[in-house]
Amino acid sequence: MKQSRSYKYGLWLLTRREYGAEALKEKMLSKEASLTEVEQAILLLQSQGYQSDERYTQSFIRSRLQKGQGLRRIKRDLLTIKIDKELIDRIFFEFDIDWNAQALLTQRKKYKNLPLTIKEIQQQTRFLLYRGFEFSAIQHALQQELITELMD
Repeated sequence: MKQSRSYKYGLWLLTRREYGAEALKEKMLSKEASLTEVEQAILLLQSQGYQSDERYTQSFIRSRLQKGQGLRRIKRDLLTIKIDKELIDRIFFEFDIDWNAQALLTQRKKYKNLPLTIKEIQQQTRFLLYRGFEFSAIQHALQQELITELMD
């Protein structure tokens, strides 16, 4: 079986890291290959198990969770790189993430001290919102931090 240059380049890219199908397509097209050739190469790579949007999405989510990012931020970034919304929702459902606990971990990692003033509470809330957490998870994290401090 003769393999196209696009197939070989796609395989080479995938040996370095995971790519979503659209990102891989853009990268391969940048090497002046035809759209038809690139699409055929991607289909072949997918059928052989070398490229998988599902595997890429799982890896992406795990990576972003380790960085302390929330649901909104991760989902927005995945949609930006053209990952299917239904796939994203299904994988988040399978992961069954406790966003309250994730927000609390992120808050504790960044801020060692309990927020005592309104200004500190606002600062920590803005930080967690920027990280992509829902407001309810942020409230839970800040309340949990206060309860933990009062128990000690």
